[in-house]
Amino acid sequence: MENHIVKADGNGAIDVNGQVSPVTYTVSLKEHSYEVDIRLMAPRDWLLQRGFERDAVLVSQSGARIPVYTMVPTITTAAALIPPTRSRSN
Repeated sequence: MENHIVKADGNGAIDVNGQVSPVTYTVSLKEHSYEVDIRLMAPRDWLLQRGFERDAVLVSQSGARIPVYTMVPTITTAAALIPPTRSRSN
């Protein structure tokens, strides 16, 4: 029987228009898929003060730079960011 990681947490940074702040993030495996879901939370005011509109970059624990975008309007108390997928429609 093989064991697989289904969900993992990490510490990294969020880069918004060249301004970086520490952030924690969660990586989880999408059920019955080869895709992963990456989620992080950042304070709304911090994002808005740095000109965040939709896109940012997650710098992972390993140093990988992962483009992320929001599916939640920034008028909420926090913006949930997820990485773009090829199937995303604009």
